[in-house]
Order: sequence, then C-alpha cells, then structure tokens
Amino acid sequence: MKGSSGQIVIQFPGMEESGNNFVAAFEVGGKERITPSTYGRANFPLLDGEYDVEINSVRLTRVPVKRGMDTRIHIGTIRFTVPSNVSVEVDDITQKKRLCLAYGLMKCGVPSGEYYIKVGGSSKKMTISDGQVIDFSKDR
Repeated sequence: MKGSSGQIVIQFPGMEESGNNFVAAFEVGGKERITPSTYGRANFPLLDGEYDVEINSVRLTRVPVKRGMDTRIHIGTIRFTVPSNVSVEVDDITQKKRLCLAYGLMKCGVPSGEYYIKVGGSSKKMTISDGQVIDFSKDR
C-alpha cells in the first residue's frame, strides 16, 4: 500500500469460493456503502480512519485503518451438508437477526463471536473463532 491508504482484508477460512457472503464498508454509523458491496473475499483500500464493516448482516463498528497496513477481519466459517429438504441457518446471539439461511448445502462466514446455529428444528449456541471452520453434516 502506498500513500495515505491502508486496507481492510476479508477472507473466509475453508472456502475457495465464498460467493454467498455479503461484505461492505461504511462510514462510522453510516447507511451508505463507501465501497462496492461484494460477495466473498474483499480487500477495501481506504484512507486512514475508522470504518464500519458489514459481513452477512453482522456490523463491526469502528474498524481502524492505518496507512500502509492491512486490517484483517477475524472470521470463522460454518459449513452445512444436510439433505436439501432440511433448513439450516445462522442467527445472531439474540436470535432476532438471521445472518444466513439455506436448504441443504451452505457455507456461512461470520466475524468471530457467539451465534445460534439451527439445523432443522434444533438450535445450538456456538462460539466461532478466527480461522475456525465448523462442519455440520447429516446423512443425505
């Protein structure tokens, strides 16, 4: 990186293709994206300062960017392999916001933290760590 910019780096562990994972950057507290929204890995070159970053509806606030530096977002991945008639979802810790939803196969990347994982009718609280890949599978 040269000049007065650094960058926010977003990578999803355990995913060669991470195309279903929404990412964008915003001014702190803002609603308008200051970067193009993208699905999957992203490198956002930004001027020195603080920014909000959204990954699959999880908003990280005041992420610092420093000149010439990469700010890597800490992300884990949850992979589901279940029959196509079984719903899978990842919800925030309050269980009021759905972050990812699919039937059958799904790969959901989320910032490190606590989430509720739902497979069919079952729900389980999980802690996702940076770089961690959690696999859920059920006979097909």
